[in-house]
Amino acid sequence: MAIDIELIWVNIISKHTSILSSYIGPVAKNVMREQSSHHVTLSGLVTAVSQEIPDETQRRDFIVKWEKDTGKNSLSMTGSLGSLNNNSQPTRGSSISVDENTIQKISKDYVSYIGPFAPRMVDYFCQNSTDKEQFIQNLANEIPDQKTRDEFTKKWSMVL
Repeated sequence: MAIDIELIWVNIISKHTSILSSYIGPVAKNVMREQSSHHVTLSGLVTAVSQEIPDETQRRDFIVKWEKDTGKNSLSMTGSLGSLNNNSQPTRGSSISVDENTIQKISKDYVSYIGPFAPRMVDYFCQNSTDKEQFIQNLANEIPDQKTRDEFTKKWSMVL
């Protein structure tokens, strides 16, 4: 079952552009558009756009609103956002614990299986999987060819 991840991503961007605009004004749309073209993960996007908010208190407020709206606590200042420069720390808002460096490697590899939208799929499933096995299985389910799907599952199950 393929998920329309692009539609989900567009909805997230649209919703949170209005949140951002309450902090930085009408340029929020341009900032969000620009940053979303450079960041393949939701945590990376939030981090980048939050840096456009000059006041630290307002920046934290923006992150809290983002978390509240998404129902995740994936971006708290003591969690992923606070440790983005330390690639060995878990950075996802689910019960799985996968460091950002590994997520980037999976994203790059996954592109060869499903194409350029792979990093967003990786981010989506990382945030919406209950454990590492389900995360890998969810990604594998998006690969049409059974042999290739099995190859991907075997490769990344051994890493995680």
